[in-house]
Amino acid sequence: TLTKATSTGPAYKFGDPTVGFDPTAATETINDNDVATLKLSGVDGQEAGQPLSTSDGKFVITQSNVSSTNTVVTYTVLGTSSATAGSDYVAITGTQTATILAGKTTVAIGVDVLDESLIETNETVVLKILTPLLAPTDPQVTIAVDTATVNIVDDDSAVASIFKLSNGFEPGTNDGQFAIFLTSPSASATVVSYKIDGSGDATLGSDYVLRDASLNLLSGSITIPAGK
Repeated sequence: TLTKATSTGPAYKFGDPTVGFDPTAATETINDNDVATLKLSGVDGQEAGQPLSTSDGKFVITQSNVSSTNTVVTYTVLGTSSATAGSDYVAITGTQTATILAGKTTVAIGVDVLDESLIETNETVVLKILTPLLAPTDPQVTIAVDTATVNIVDDDSAVASIFKLSNGFEPGTNDGQFAIFLTSPSASATVVSYKIDGSGDATLGSDYVLRDASLNLLSGSITIPAGK
C-alpha cells in the first residue's frame, strides 16, 4: 500500500482513481502474402486396352499451394490437335470448366480414347487453360503453364497380301488380274514394292504387259491410297 510520496515536482493527491473504457471496436488486418500458380500437364492414352478407363489419357491441373476458396478454370481443345474428336476420342466441345476444390491442389480432365481400326501415327489432343480464372478463385492464384498435350498411342497394324483375281486367256479379251490388299485401311498412302518372279515361263512384253505402262518393269512399286 502506497502511503507516502515525495517529489521536488508538483504535489500528488492520493485517492480512488476513476477507471473508464472506450467501447469502440478495434480491427487488426492480417495481410496474406501467399500465392499459388497453376500448371497444366498431360498423361498419354492408348487404344490398346480399350474400353478400360485405365487406357484413357488425361490432363491434370496442379495448383502449387492450397487455397481457402475453390479455383475455377475454363479450358478448350485447340485446333492444332491432330486427333479427331468423335473418332479418336470422345469430343471435348467448346469451353469447359474444371474446379480445384478448396484445400485441394489438383483436378483431372479425362480424355476418353476410342478404339478404331484405322492404321495411323500417334495423334495429339492439345488443351489450353483460358483467362481470366472464374470466381471465387483467389486473385493471388495465377497461371504458370497454360497448354499441354495428350498423345493417343495407336495399336493398329495391317498385313499387305497379293492374290490372283483371275487367269488371263488369249487373244487378250480376258486379262489376268492380281490384287494387293491390306487387312486394315491406313490413314496414309501405303507404298508396296513388287517384283516379277523369274520362275514364271511367260515373257513380259511378248506374252503379256502390265496395264499401267509405268509398271512394265520386272520390279517397282504400287500405291494403295489412304483409307483403302
